[in-house]
Amino acid sequence: MGIGEWWQSRQQTTADVETRYGQPAGAGPEVPRARHVPLTTSQHILHLLLTVFTAGLWAPAWIILAIRGNRVRA
Repeated sequence: MGIGEWWQSRQQTTADVETRYGQPAGAGPEVPRARHVPLTTSQHILHLLLTVFTAGLWAPAWIILAIRGNRVRA
């Protein structure tokens, strides 16, 4: 088995995770799922300051967080 085949076998889809860790049928009310909301202006300012003080090293983290947003319970 090559590395590519091994990596593919280790990939999980959302359905796989929900099947494995989801709530069993008939187990009561469903647990609210987290949703993503955009970063606030103050969070962007904080990330800008971190990026400046770390000479740009924080920029990739900022970009990822800006794309994904904040996780909040629905």
